[in-house]
Amino acid sequence: MARKKLTTIAVGIHTLKKLESVKKKIGARSFDETVQKLMERAVGVPNSMFGAVPKLRSLTDTEHEEFQRIHYLAKLSVQR
Repeated sequence: MARKKLTTIAVGIHTLKKLESVKKKIGARSFDETVQKLMERAVGVPNSMFGAVPKLRSLTDTEHEEFQRIHYLAKLSVQR
């Protein structure tokens, strides 16, 4: 099994306390899992959807960021 590449992010103490609370509330095993679940809820695209079309090439980081930005802006305009 391939190991996940890890990185560090800086958050404020208040944010950390909230993240710890959410982690416990949703029963996540790690902060990574917590953030993944929060993003899935915010964006509405589950990780299981990625790779659903095997012949389709993966998006580049730039393409993925642009897709997320457009999706977020569209979601905001619908909420108004």
